[in-house]
Amino acid sequence: ATPTEPAATATETPAAEPPAGDPAAPAPSDTLVRGASAAGGGGACASPTSAAQRACLLTLLEREDAQLTSSYAALIVELRRRAGAGDGGGEPEAVQALRREQRAWLAERDATCARQSRGREGELWAPVRARCLGALGVARAAELDARRRG
Repeated sequence: ATPTEPAATATETPAAEPPAGDPAAPAPSDTLVRGASAAGGGGACASPTSAAQRACLLTLLEREDAQLTSSYAALIVELRRRAGAGDGGGEPEAVQALRREQRAWLAERDATCARQSRGREGELWAPVRARCLGALGVARAAELDARRRG
């Protein structure tokens, strides 16, 4: 596993919608879809095909998860430093535990966003899914940063 693994599992879940507290949320706006396309998703975010929406999600999630990925990597560096681990040694138990925890958190994040959208997703689900995953990622990044400082 690498420090970039936080975004890895989001490709497994194909539908999206806003968080649970917003039951009447609209489908992604034309502005969001155009913005997503301009952000590097090309026409993928405007196409309702499954392959296009997955490509759109990956593009958007890369941007949405940038802080999470950075925070995760920084915590790994700090945990290694605290354990006195050099570059050539094995992974300290604290790093192994964090990797297990992060994989479980990623699976739960994906499941949460899928649950929140069940029965309400539209054809252009990727931008909304990326927002849900991103919002949870921001909170997780803050948690990881606090652990690194603490």
